[in-house]
Amino acid sequence: MERYRFILKISCEEIHAYSILSGDKNPIHVNQLIAKQAGFKNIVAHGLLVQSKIISRLGSLFQLEQASIQITCTFLLPVYAEELLEIEVISTVQEIKFKGTIQLNEVVRGIIKKSERI
Repeated sequence: MERYRFILKISCEEIHAYSILSGDKNPIHVNQLIAKQAGFKNIVAHGLLVQSKIISRLGSLFQLEQASIQITCTFLLPVYAEELLEIEVISTVQEIKFKGTIQLNEVVRGIIKKSERI
C-alpha cells in the first residue's frame, strides 16, 4: 500500500476556460455575484474540471494511461475558485482511493479501479 498527498488549486481562469470549452455557462461558474446570490461563497468549479485535474495528477503518479480503469467520484461540498484542495491518496495493486479536503472539510472522494493493462 502506498500513500501520497498533493495540493490542487483551481483558478478562476481555469473555470472560465472550462465553461467555454464545455458549453456549461451556468452563472455560478462564471459570475461571482450570482454565485453569492445563490448561496455560494465564490465561483464554483465544475465537478468534471475538479475530477479531471485529480485524475490527471493520479495518472502521472501511477501511469494510468496504459491501464483500463473505472472511476467513481462523489462531491460532498462545492469546490470554489482559488481554494487549496488537499488530496490524500491510498493506492493498492487493484485500486486507488482519494479524498479531497478544504480546510479539514471533505469535499470530494473517489476510487479508481484498475484492470489489466491494454
